[in-house]
Amino acid sequence: MEIPYTDTEDVSREDRYSVQTTLEGRRRAQHLPGSARTWSVSIPVGHPEDLLHLDAFAQGAWGPGPWHWLPVQAQVGNLLTPNEAALLERATPAYTLDGGPLQTPDGTWTPRSLLVDLETGSDWLFKGIPVLPGRPFTWSLDVIGDGVSAPELITIYSDLDGNRIGTGDRRASSTVKGLHRTSMTLTPPAGAATVDVGVRSTVKRLARPQLSWTPVATPYTTGHGCRTAIVDGLESALKTIDQHGPVNAVSFTVMEVS
Repeated sequence: MEIPYTDTEDVSREDRYSVQTTLEGRRRAQHLPGSARTWSVSIPVGHPEDLLHLDAFAQGAWGPGPWHWLPVQAQVGNLLTPNEAALLERATPAYTLDGGPLQTPDGTWTPRSLLVDLETGSDWLFKGIPVLPGRPFTWSLDVIGDGVSAPELITIYSDLDGNRIGTGDRRASSTVKGLHRTSMTLTPPAGAATVDVGVRSTVKRLARPQLSWTPVATPYTTGHGCRTAIVDGLESALKTIDQHGPVNAVSFTVMEVS
């Protein structure tokens, strides 16, 4: 389901530490493994036909969830989750090793990179990222190749049932040697629901992965996507009635769950 437009999407995070003070006045902190996010979303003006599907989700017509949530920041910035964009989670960890910090092509430092442990073949880094048929998306990341062949990025689509569509796409970087940022922009065909993205064995080190619903590569940003979310707290306020019917202001809450 695509929400036509939103006015605000305020996001907050759960605390990353549980802090307690002892009887001696010492502060103890325990690091929590997750930091779930909550989005407070508002739609200032909406007609019934605009809000029909949202209301169905909130009422449980599509089941209890969870669902994949892509806020606006994810669509134009980075569809990956924060942990995926930070390379803390990936689909095939067996093919990559921790490469440590890396100075990126723009001169900044990223705290984590990956070494690709493949002689041949492909490594599908992230799977099941939602796409919309006819809407371009761009897959980009920093890469270092083998110094002989140009680093290659790869993608392949699946339909709603998880069946692969076609044989996938490959795009070679225009640069062979050295660290550089490369990208590929594609338009999903009819029937495509998700895309898997990765690299070929010609990539030996990578950092700062990014996927966005944009026709060009955008400046890198951390991940804003959420793979498991529920919709709750739908509120509606009648503002007026025009020639198309009731006009409502709507707000709801999206909560990341595990």
